[in-house]
Amino acid sequence: PKIDKIIFHGIKRFKEEEIYEFFNKDEYFKFYNSNNIDRFINEFNKIYYSFGYNQINIEYDIIDLHDRKNFVNLDFKISEGDISRINRIYFIGNNYFNKNELLSEIKSKPDNFFLIFRNANFKKYQVKNDVNRISNLYKDSGFRNIKVTYKTEYISSKNTFNVYFYINEGLNYNFSQFDVDTQVSNVNIDQINEIKSIVNNYYLKYISKKNFYNISKINKLKIILSDYLYNIGLIFFEIQVLENIENTNIDILFKIIDSPPKYVNQINIFGNTRTLDKVIRREIAVAEGDAVNSDKIRISNKNLNKLGIFKNVSIKEKFGKDNNVDLDVNIEEKSTGEFQVGL
Repeated sequence: PKIDKIIFHGIKRFKEEEIYEFFNKDEYFKFYNSNNIDRFINEFNKIYYSFGYNQINIEYDIIDLHDRKNFVNLDFKISEGDISRINRIYFIGNNYFNKNELLSEIKSKPDNFFLIFRNANFKKYQVKNDVNRISNLYKDSGFRNIKVTYKTEYISSKNTFNVYFYINEGLNYNFSQFDVDTQVSNVNIDQINEIKSIVNNYYLKYISKKNFYNISKINKLKIILSDYLYNIGLIFFEIQVLENIENTNIDILFKIIDSPPKYVNQINIFGNTRTLDKVIRREIAVAEGDAVNSDKIRISNKNLNKLGIFKNVSIKEKFGKDNNVDLDVNIEEKSTGEFQVGL
């Protein structure tokens, strides 16, 4: 049967037009199909969870229209429940950073009666992102092999969560020395010397005084070297970061080599339900048929993140024939109405 009307009861968090921003009406609600409806309920539950509604319950009835043969109405009954809050956050295994230092680094916050403007809603995606935030904090402080996992405990009687972050710090490493090996073609001796000078000056300015292992500093120098190589006219190259570890001391070698030319075959965009493809494409630094390199991908990532409408952005290369690559752009949109309040 065809679906004539869709009726929602009990919705307070969303307006009806917002629901159809998430879900294509023709895809889910043109004809009655129990699999499509179950899929809609499952996806709608996830959207509610992203806002912290973990007691959400969605049911529906099929209403036959006797005066219109082969037509039905769908009557959804939604019980939203209250927003789940974070009761407590526990850090287990941390020695280098104390609890307050780690709490200041993450976005998830425990409920606090005296801080009325604190957003203590439980959001699973935010907890997952906090795992990365903790990992990056440790990696920038010498802990090369840091491992962070999490578990949650739901207290149904209070509709709250306890969040546990398990931290295996590993050893604390120091930089020993930085070096560069330039093996690209079409560079002269003066340019090779300039590349060595860039690495040496960076080491003296940013590494020698605080020489603990720091992944951000490695990536920053890699960007500086890339910018210089592009400025002197090189396009197709690769910078490999090689590590030689002795005890807790690490030597870093930046090896610059030629890479074969790569050209964009297709740009595929995944994950956008509300954002039009053209909005995303105009921020990508290449089009189909253009030459592509790591710098173009880095700029594209930066442009998309600057829009401020995505939780996560990743661009991956998928290699094909004849030096052609497809770019798979995976995005995760922020939920409608998501914002932060500062006092």
